[in-house]
Amino acid sequence: EFKGVVTEERFKAFLRRSSLQDRLSQTELRRLIAKCKAPNSKSATKRRSSSAEVMFDYEKFYQLIVIASSQENSIGGAKAEAVFGRFKEAAMKSAANGRSFISLCSLLDHSLRGQMSREEFIHTAKMMDCPLSNVELESLLNYLPSSSSHVVRGSDGLDHQVINYRV
Repeated sequence: EFKGVVTEERFKAFLRRSSLQDRLSQTELRRLIAKCKAPNSKSATKRRSSSAEVMFDYEKFYQLIVIASSQENSIGGAKAEAVFGRFKEAAMKSAANGRSFISLCSLLDHSLRGQMSREEFIHTAKMMDCPLSNVELESLLNYLPSSSSHVVRGSDGLDHQVINYRV
């Protein structure tokens, strides 16, 4: 009748072993526990007449994880869009001040191949007054259409001319 249902003790042991207990705040942990509580079965209340066991529904827990991961993917896209918008705005302001994105990139592209490392790209963004972390750079690159060849194949380099075209 109750497949995927375990006792509170076993559920909390799972949270400890999976390190979810360490990653979630106390408030988030309490909310998770409250959402995953299953109604007590009649057999559980008969077995322990003095104190009914609190049971947790793993199926409900799984559904919460699926919902959270789908929301995280949409939030990730919104974050990438925000980073791209911030970068684009900084590139326009920098160009208005006489320091275009391409000219700043050419300062660090000594070989003039149109390619630069990720660290050089982050430094260029910082010169445009748009500091980027490595995570933000990854989300920016993932936001750009996959058909564009902004990542140089076989290396960790970026083609700043393609990125300039997309901006």
